[in-house]
Amino acid sequence: ELYASRDNGENWEIIERPVRYEDWRGTYPGPVWFAQGWDRETGPSFSASTQTTSDQPGATASLNFVGPVIDWVGERGPSGGKARILIDGLEVGIVDLYASEASPNKSIFKLAGLSDEPHDMSIEILGEKNPKSAGRRVTVDSIDVLRH
Repeated sequence: ELYASRDNGENWEIIERPVRYEDWRGTYPGPVWFAQGWDRETGPSFSASTQTTSDQPGATASLNFVGPVIDWVGERGPSGGKARILIDGLEVGIVDLYASEASPNKSIFKLAGLSDEPHDMSIEILGEKNPKSAGRRVTVDSIDVLRH
């Protein structure tokens, strides 16, 4: 959390802002853990100029976080695949990253209403795709944890 004081340190309050966990911060492992066959891409349209991508069935990206709202940011596109999202080991959704046009740095999956305590999020590549998709690509650009 980030705190601020308006009275020379006598009282402190949390500054309400998202906490962004980038896919990569110069070293591995970072806050987002990638297992089984992920590759990093660089480009100006990605948050922090990188995103991590894979099309390997069973590959996972995981994040331990504290907060009531989670927002996975990535890229949808013509080669997008499908992924399962688990929070604390329970499936909470399956997403399809197919889109007719490439659209980087967009919200892929957002979930609110979690308890404001520690959680584990996992993104698991299913190796499945939309019939219109040319591939099974799943991307992780960043994961935002929000207070509201």
